[in-house]
Amino acid sequence: MNTYTYALYERPPGPGCQPMEGLISVSMEHALRGDKFSWGTATYNRQLTTEEKEHYCMEWIRTLIGGKTE
Repeated sequence: MNTYTYALYERPPGPGCQPMEGLISVSMEHALRGDKFSWGTATYNRQLTTEEKEHYCMEWIRTLIGGKTE
């Protein structure tokens, strides 16, 4: 199964803070990604649309395809 992980930049993961369709897991681990602070990550079984990423202030950080990072 392919998975797609996105960083959340405006708020930590929680109800209403990220799209729910295809959501597999969330992480509350904070990180500095470049010059941006991430409140956590959300992993999906699908790619998010541009509109979803913009609405929830999320950014793609990695894809796992058959267990390998792309």
